[in-house]
Amino acid sequence: MLQLEGLAVVVGAALVWVFQDRADACVQAVWDLMRTRSFVRHETFEPVVSVASFAVWHAQWFVWDMVLPRTFTQQFSIQPKADFDHWRFKRGETLWNEALWYIVPLALFDRLYPRRALPETAPSAFGLALEIVSMLVMYDVLFFAAHLALHTVRPLYRTVHAKHHRLKHVRATEAVRLSPAEEVLDVACSIAAVNTLGFRRCHPLSRALYDVTITYLITELHSGYDTPWMWSNIIPGGLWHGSPHHCEHHLTGRHYFAKFCGFLDTIAGTVPAKPLSHPLLAAAPARTHGVMLHAPVGKTVSPYDAHPTPKEHVY
Repeated sequence: MLQLEGLAVVVGAALVWVFQDRADACVQAVWDLMRTRSFVRHETFEPVVSVASFAVWHAQWFVWDMVLPRTFTQQFSIQPKADFDHWRFKRGETLWNEALWYIVPLALFDRLYPRRALPETAPSAFGLALEIVSMLVMYDVLFFAAHLALHTVRPLYRTVHAKHHRLKHVRATEAVRLSPAEEVLDVACSIAAVNTLGFRRCHPLSRALYDVTITYLITELHSGYDTPWMWSNIIPGGLWHGSPHHCEHHLTGRHYFAKFCGFLDTIAGTVPAKPLSHPLLAAAPARTHGVMLHAPVGKTVSPYDAHPTPKEHVY
């Protein structure tokens, strides 16, 4: 299955290369249509795309958790005994609050500092794909450094990052369960990635598709599922991290600080010597609310140890 999916990616890339002129013409036609629309020209178009994309991807994972037969979804579940109560209680309040924290400051900034300009020409199909992938990598490099600091410095963890690790099981809603400070930090990494890549702003079409792509990847990362068609199962060599890696990060807090780029953890030495398998992720003790099992980076604690005392590990 994985070999077929990898082959499909290679064949698709080859077809784009062979029919490059047609692909470029299609991208230009799409851009010609988009740039004439008033909502695309609006200063806050890209933040709105991000919020709308998060809503769509959260709806998708809500269907996986709450609508599809459990006999189907359980075969892909990393934590089979996951608790789905967070979908049932205050989901509107949680998601809408996070959306407002994100979009209102950006809308105010856009109002005070209008700067959106849409070029007439679109990037080539290859250039479009290259910009999107490059923005994802640049974002993850910046996020990795910030994320590692949040886990290394206890006061930062306690005041900024602890909210994200509050629940025992990782579900898609955790993608936006952030403190205001962490949300600002995360958005800053993304803004820097789309504006400083190659010391210039990426094309507006690339940025919009980046918004759609990264919001999907972030919700997928927290979905608690491991399906054959996820990027981490298609891209070979452990270069791309997926939901199993991030579930283990939430379990131990000592490994896999990158969201997507596996090579960052390899370089930093934050890949575990023996990654936990799915059954171990399900069986290993995680945490109780407010009591973190994992130790700060640099200290050792086994996920199979008894729960530590709150005095030792509540950050």
